[in-house]
Amino acid sequence: MIDLDDPQQVRQLDRLGLQRVAADPHLPEQALGAAAAGDPITYAPEVAGLARLAAELSALPMPAPTTGDAPSTLTFDTHPAYTLATFLASSARMAGGPPPQLSVNRTWLHALRPETPAAANMAKQAALRLYQHVPLIWSGAPWLEGVGEEWRLRILYYAESAALAAGSEGMQRLWSMARFPNFWPNGVVVVHLAEQERPAVPGSEALAAILAARRIHRLELAAPGATRTEVAIHHLYLANWIALYLAALYQVDPADRVPLQLLGLA
Repeated sequence: MIDLDDPQQVRQLDRLGLQRVAADPHLPEQALGAAAAGDPITYAPEVAGLARLAAELSALPMPAPTTGDAPSTLTFDTHPAYTLATFLASSARMAGGPPPQLSVNRTWLHALRPETPAAANMAKQAALRLYQHVPLIWSGAPWLEGVGEEWRLRILYYAESAALAAGSEGMQRLWSMARFPNFWPNGVVVVHLAEQERPAVPGSEALAAILAARRIHRLELAAPGATRTEVAIHHLYLANWIALYLAALYQVDPADRVPLQLLGLA
């Protein structure tokens, strides 16, 4: 296994420079500026989940995904925070409203970068916990389900690692009933996505106790933000970094997606 505290090892399989993009705290600001210019946006089906998340956050309709041979301005390799901000700003402009107000915690974001040691790096710590495990992404609030699905896709596409996702209701009504085979406690990690400084969803503490009784490992990850949109932006930065660190640990280039190439889908 590589040393995540060695930036050279972390970056050795990143031909598209996705880590360099991931380290940019200005992505939401850049997306707002690009959307204000009025350029039409088209997007690939792989980011349709972020379009649905933007529609839920803004209560505004989103454009349909790209069809036919038209090139996409937003692809899966576009940073998810940039994509979400683009959807939010474009829909607000089309509705004749003001652009969304987005503020990011740059200190928090800086602590996710390769230069920050694992001891102080939430993303590295999470990647090390998830390495050689199957993450089950538990969206701690109903509105976070779109974020959890994006986490799952990032890990699948970038790290070529199996990942599952479930919303708060699904975790409580379905996964609470699941009796795992004996090997599962050593094979799965439940990743609980939460909001900083907000009360837990009713039932989450009881569910956490059930998981603990069944010896299922659980990872609590909370993101900052004064609004749901800002919390989502920070969670997308975090998910992107964790997926990239996992790709480095698994020694795969996050841009390769060899199985999709073999199937003629990439």
